[in-house]
Amino acid sequence: MPRPERPLNSEDSALLRFAADLRRLREKAGSPTYRQLAKLAHYSTAALSEAAAGRRLPTLPVTLAYVRACGGDEQEWEARWRELSGDVPAAALTETAPYVGLAAFRAEEADRFFGRERVVESLLARVGERRFLGLFGASGSGKTSVLRAGLIAELTERGAPVLAFTPGARPLEECAVRLAALTGQSFGVLGAELAADPGNLHLVVRQFLLEQRPEIDLVLVVDQFEEVFTLCQDPAERAGFIAALVRAAGEPTSRTRVVLGARADFFGHCGQYPELVEALADGQVLLGALAPEELRQVITRPAVRVGCTVETALVARIMADAAGQPAVLPMVSHALLETWRRRQGITLTLAGYEATGGIAHAIARTAEQTFEQLSPEQREVARGIFLRLVAPGEGTEDTARRITLDELDEQARPVLDRLAVARLITLDENTVQVAHEALIRCWPRLRGWVGDNRQGLRTHRHLTEATAGWESLHRDPGTLYRGARLAIARAWAQANPRLLTGRERTFLDASIAAEDAEQASARSHTARLRVFVAMLSCLLLVASTAVFVAIRAQQTTAEQRNRAIAQKVLGQAAQLRPGNPALSAQLDLAAYRLDPTPDARDAVLSAFTAPYASGLVGHTGMVRAVAYSPDGHTLASGDDVKSVRLWRVADPDHPQQLAVLPEATAGIAALAWSADGHLLAVGANDGSVRLWEVTDPAHPRQLSRFTTKTTLLYALAFSPNSHLLATGGSGTQDDAAQLWDLTDPTHPGPLGALSGQGGVVRSLAFSTDGRTLATGTDPVSPQDVHNVFLWDVGDPRVPRLQSPLADQGCDAYAVEFSPDGKYLATGELDNSVRVWALSGSGRPRQVYAFPGHTDVVRALAWTPDSHTLASGSDDGKVRFWHIPFGGAADTSAEVPTGSAVSSLGFSADGRILAVASHDRTIRLEQVADQVHPWRADTPMGTVQFSPDGQLLVGLTGGGGVQVRDLGKPGSAPVMLKPDTGQWTFDALAALAFRGHTLDFLTDQGTGVAIRSWPDGDPARAVQGEPVTLGRAEGVQLSAFSANGKLLAVTNREAGATVTLVDSADPAHPRRVGALTGLTSRSLSAAFSHDGTLLAVGGDDSTVSLWDISRPATPRRLATVPSHTVGTVNAAAFGPDEHTLVTSGPDNTMLLWDLTNPASPKRTGTLAGHADTVYGIVFSPDGHLAATSSADRSVRLWDVTDPRAPVEAGTISGLTGAVYGIAFSPNGHTVATGGADHTTRLWEADVQHAAARICALARPGLSRAEWDTYLPGVDYSPPC
Repeated sequence: MPRPERPLNSEDSALLRFAADLRRLREKAGSPTYRQLAKLAHYSTAALSEAAAGRRLPTLPVTLAYVRACGGDEQEWEARWRELSGDVPAAALTETAPYVGLAAFRAEEADRFFGRERVVESLLARVGERRFLGLFGASGSGKTSVLRAGLIAELTERGAPVLAFTPGARPLEECAVRLAALTGQSFGVLGAELAADPGNLHLVVRQFLLEQRPEIDLVLVVDQFEEVFTLCQDPAERAGFIAALVRAAGEPTSRTRVVLGARADFFGHCGQYPELVEALADGQVLLGALAPEELRQVITRPAVRVGCTVETALVARIMADAAGQPAVLPMVSHALLETWRRRQGITLTLAGYEATGGIAHAIARTAEQTFEQLSPEQREVARGIFLRLVAPGEGTEDTARRITLDELDEQARPVLDRLAVARLITLDENTVQVAHEALIRCWPRLRGWVGDNRQGLRTHRHLTEATAGWESLHRDPGTLYRGARLAIARAWAQANPRLLTGRERTFLDASIAAEDAEQASARSHTARLRVFVAMLSCLLLVASTAVFVAIRAQQTTAEQRNRAIAQKVLGQAAQLRPGNPALSAQLDLAAYRLDPTPDARDAVLSAFTAPYASGLVGHTGMVRAVAYSPDGHTLASGDDVKSVRLWRVADPDHPQQLAVLPEATAGIAALAWSADGHLLAVGANDGSVRLWEVTDPAHPRQLSRFTTKTTLLYALAFSPNSHLLATGGSGTQDDAAQLWDLTDPTHPGPLGALSGQGGVVRSLAFSTDGRTLATGTDPVSPQDVHNVFLWDVGDPRVPRLQSPLADQGCDAYAVEFSPDGKYLATGELDNSVRVWALSGSGRPRQVYAFPGHTDVVRALAWTPDSHTLASGSDDGKVRFWHIPFGGAADTSAEVPTGSAVSSLGFSADGRILAVASHDRTIRLEQVADQVHPWRADTPMGTVQFSPDGQLLVGLTGGGGVQVRDLGKPGSAPVMLKPDTGQWTFDALAALAFRGHTLDFLTDQGTGVAIRSWPDGDPARAVQGEPVTLGRAEGVQLSAFSANGKLLAVTNREAGATVTLVDSADPAHPRRVGALTGLTSRSLSAAFSHDGTLLAVGGDDSTVSLWDISRPATPRRLATVPSHTVGTVNAAAFGPDEHTLVTSGPDNTMLLWDLTNPASPKRTGTLAGHADTVYGIVFSPDGHLAATSSADRSVRLWDVTDPRAPVEAGTISGLTGAVYGIAFSPNGHTVATGGADHTTRLWEADVQHAAARICALARPGLSRAEWDTYLPGVDYSPPC
């Protein structure tokens, strides 16, 4: 017998009434058993009996099968089931649900928050490890719930102080408000402090926690951090807020830990702030999707907590629906909340879930049902509310926007309540926001509103913010809209009138009224302004005049001050030039830049008249020794405070320090390089010697150290084969000098001692063959006349004295063999320099004695070619002694250094002389112009450039031609000498280039001949046939035409006749014509550039012009009285053929206009030279003329307008008269030849001269030097 059915307790609920009616239907069908019904319904007996039990609503298929088996009306029962399944009991609206729907879990709801335990534990651990952390996740991943119901709830339970907020549109202000509430301080004070310096956040937190234990930190949680990018429109406030957070967590004394929660699609925005990127490095937590088990807990555990159950089928269905769905948590939560409302008893059923529309449609169905229940007017209000709650994305998804209740009108309140009851929005005390951004994505209607009005939303948002600002400033008229902003806002308001609140409309109306009033006022002011224009113009004129006068007076005062300072600097630079040419040149240039007067310009142009020197700065004591490496690339220097430095000097204009050797045991006395450049010997005053391996000068390595028997060491010298080292110093007559075996430099050994000389050896030198060693000593007694000894060191174990040199019986401080082995030079205590000629077998004999120094001579150095000897003395000067073949030594060149000279050394090419001085400096003197081969053995006369500017040729007084290749600055010049003929320097010699061939006129006594050198090659010289001029009186003057095809020449006897010679074929020149009828001797001549005119100057102060277009029949055009009296010394045609310049004995130059050569007109005078003018030359463009003079200067003249010539510069300070002068084809370089035996190059343009100064001058002008020489002037180094 079947078991009777359990009676129903009551029929008070709709579910129990539904079950009772099913039972009555079964009774009406004859009360069949459930086994019988199962056969008809095709469902199990358990499912059918459960359908009528009243515990839960059966599924629709089971209900219809039950009704069909009992013969009931299926349509009627389906309608009842659907009505029952959609019924939400009133109790469900008031009962606290275990699910929060679209809203995020709050800290107080932590007991209902499940599924994220693992993430919360990880966050707690990371917060304990780091002070700055970022939680990133997609919208809908549950970031806010994790932070609030997970992290904050746990921290609060542990007693940690927590401050959590969302940044909103004013993040610094929001931070100040929340911090004031936490600390009890005034919001106004905190807001001002954070605005003034974001770093104050750190200090406020420290003050708040002052009485707490040191390990307690404030955890600052900033949720929805993306609002600083979406809502905050002030970049400065955004940057300040970020800086405040970073500094609060990053300070060494920080007591703040910062946790940010942000949408993952705003992670790139964080990269715009480097400090935020650095703070977040290794401090990022990515919140991903829930694992299946975590999602199961989210579904079931909240219901279990309140004593309910969830059908297994429902769990499986939700998990299946959620699989692969992004940001699904808010949709799951909302669907579960709606299913909770439709639960059957204590069970959440699949049927209830299906009635909500499921995950995909639950949010949209709730929102749509709520919206449809509103009246038409309320729907417009709701539309406006939702549009205000959305911030349109710019390259990102649309985001939620939190607003204050003040932003809405009062009529919006009922609608807000309806939307809040439906859980579509959240309301707190003063703000409104959507329950979750999922509503924006999942509600099609809202997406459509936003998509149709994106730009309008931005316009509306700006209008809302402007309204709030206007009201906060007590309706300040200055904050009202105007212009384009007002026009845009008016157009939007006209299209969307219902979206405006009363506040916004008031603001917009006030803006319109203000603009109308301003336009009316502007129109009324226009008329008045016109009246004032004339008055203002007059006042402006008066004011401008006053300002101009004031500015001009200020400029005049500044110019006068600058001029006074510049003149003072020029004087100081002139005083510094001998001792510090680099500083002097830079001061000249600084003075010119400060006040470009003619004096300053001339100083810049003349900066290199004295030998130029680069300075090596670094030694702190007196420099006692310098030595060049054999290749000339490295210089060693030592001082009396134990320091040795190595310098790279391959480019002497830009020397660089390579290394500083470890300090010696005493001051440095001597330095010596081995011949192969691999070893450097360093001798100290205490008698010790260190050997260094310097193959790599930047990384020297000490090989050994040994001690000599001298109490004071003075000198070192390597033998040419580098196997011997000689040492000399203060000792006994038996050990003052000694030889050392350096075959193994790591173990040097003593060899023979040089016995039998004085007890003090001050200098040493090996001969070039290494067999002889010279020693300079102090005499043994006042009667001893021997102070220099020569030793045979062929057997270094037994050195043998060859012979002492009979001298003056005074100390020999320096001895030096010439590189060619022919001479030995000595420097002495009696201020003299002596040179001894050496022979293979005979006794050395003194050939020169130079008494030019005024103090003891301590240093000597020979140039590599043995032609020049440099001597350095305590008188602060370096002198150069030139030793010509068989001639008397020339002593004309000297270089003042400003301090006593202790050591000298020539570079490998002989162009640079290193000078060590007692002033702690080393100077690299550029002495190419002081030593052979740049110097000739006689004064230099005519100079000329080759057409390409690569060669410079100069005529020497000895009858030769010196050729310098300017493309090879280090190469020696070639000296060309004629095989026959001679030349006297007082005659004006002729040089000419025909292409690359140099022609030179030689004096043959009764005539002349042309010597030609193709490419300046002496091996290819061609001697032309002579041309007879008359009796042997010598040539008085000669000149080639510009193309070298015509020659004008006269001899001394026939001085009143000028012979014209066809020189087109130099090998066979021929006489073609003559200028006759001259009334005086012809002493100067010049061809025009086209070769058709010839100007001849005589000794009667006249200049005659000749037409020589037909050389066979020259024709006199004019004779003019050029100068008042005396000889016309020089003449030159300008490139335009219309200008002629002549010079006379009155030291002036006259300019002539030759537009009509038959009637020359004098146009101007060039005056300034103080002595005879020897040379005149024009620049290639004819704008400049250069003149050379016996007054030791070169003057430059701007003759662009020959009627008003202007002096363009003076190169002064040369050491002798300047005879020859030539312009380079480049137009800015001038060459000179003079009495100082040199040809020299100068810059004729001040800018090129300045560039050369800046290229060479080292070290640069320091601030301290600037303040010393240019006080009160802003630091502006010239280079």
